[in-house]
Formats: sequence, structure tokens, C-alpha cells
Amino acid sequence: MVLLPQGNSDALSHFAREQMYGVSGVTPGANMIALRVALEDGWQRALADAAAHEYHHAAWVALCPDFDHSADLPLDEWLAFEGRACVFARRMTDGWVAPWTLPIDDPAFEHRVRQAVLSGEPFRPRDAPPWWVYRLGTAWVKEALAKLPTMPVTDWTQLSARELFE
Repeated sequence: MVLLPQGNSDALSHFAREQMYGVSGVTPGANMIALRVALEDGWQRALADAAAHEYHHAAWVALCPDFDHSADLPLDEWLAFEGRACVFARRMTDGWVAPWTLPIDDPAFEHRVRQAVLSGEPFRPRDAPPWWVYRLGTAWVKEALAKLPTMPVTDWTQLSARELFE
């Protein structure tokens, strides 16, 4: 894991400082996590959340070697990928609720996403609520895991989106 200071001049740094308590992260592979941190209000909990979230991404890459990690994920897998990491992070941070995981109160939008998942069509909405992939992914994974309360993290991490969301 690499921990770097959050920049000041680029768009991502501004966004992270304004929307993410100064913390952002990326996981380019199974053994690589980079976190950028600015000491904004709330950065400590956001850092714990980001470390757990990105760790889950790295673990998923390591646990699922047969999955083509170089390709763009289909929408259902993208929702599962981010949702699993958000749920894992919440569990590792004693239930801290990151704003990017709050439910979306727009049944029509959620219905459109479900239709896009079922059809397999590309989905790039211009009217999407902020953080929609993380928020819907979190809600859908929580819903799925409520039906699998004793399944170990390693096992649900390896479930495909189809298996998870059935």
C-alpha cells in the first residue's frame, strides 16, 4: 500500500477534498493500493473506509484469477464490485456510513438500472444521482447478503454478480 498526500491543483484532488473528506484511492492490481490523503475534517474515518474498500478490491482480484480484470466490467459486475467493497468497508469500520453508500431514493432510476443490467446494454445516464454505482451496488449487495448471513467474506467476494443478485 502506498500512502500519498492529496494534491491541490488537479480535479480529482479538489473532488476528494470537497466530497470525500480528503481521501481517495485506487487499486490497480492484486498487490497494489494507492491512497491519497488530505487532512480535511473527517479524514480519519474516510481513510479507514478507503483502506478497507481498496483492500477488498485487491482481494477480489487475487481471489478471482479467472476473471478478466483487464476488461471493462459489465454493469452488473461493476455494481457488485463496488457494492461488495463498500459493504466490506462498512463492516471493517464499525458501521461507519460513507455518504457515497447512502441509498438512492429514486425507484424510477433504480428500475432503469435493473433494466440495463437485464438487457446487458451499455448504461451511461446523464441524470444519474451522485455516486450511483456505489450507492446502488451497496444496497443490492446488502440485500443479497441478508439472504446469506453466515457466508464468509471470502466466499461472497468470489460470487459473480449473477450469483449474488439472483
